[in-house]
Amino acid sequence: MKLAWKVACLILASATPALGAEDFTFTATGHDGASAWVKIDGQNIGATTSTVSSVGVGPDGATQTSNGVCQSWTPDPMGPYSFETVCNYKNDLGTYATISWCPKDTHKGCSGKLVGVDGAYANKAGTFSVLTKPGADDATDTYSGSGHWN
Repeated sequence: MKLAWKVACLILASATPALGAEDFTFTATGHDGASAWVKIDGQNIGATTSTVSSVGVGPDGATQTSNGVCQSWTPDPMGPYSFETVCNYKNDLGTYATISWCPKDTHKGCSGKLVGVDGAYANKAGTFSVLTKPGADDATDTYSGSGHWN
């Protein structure tokens, strides 16, 4: 469950979003920061903050590195998701945010929305999907996925 928390934290850098609609792939590494958890009726309930470094690859092969801070939390236990995450990223092109939801079966991956904030990302939106794998230690995860800026 711990890695599922960070899944959505990872995301996403597009190589050149200012050029219009664009598909991209990405890899990322996330590191846990502050967290608060309690176990209620056998279920972990809580929230965590993490930092993420992501490298996106655009359709032309150009890369863009983004660094972000993410907050993840457990939603209503009766709902369809195991956790939700919001991240804020910055790179040389501007800033953007990600909002993601992960199903109870996190092996299926998570999906989310991209929201451009400023710079080349201003007035842009998009979607992404991501898979999480354990990293080098209990406080680190690695991510891979794909997305599309509209």
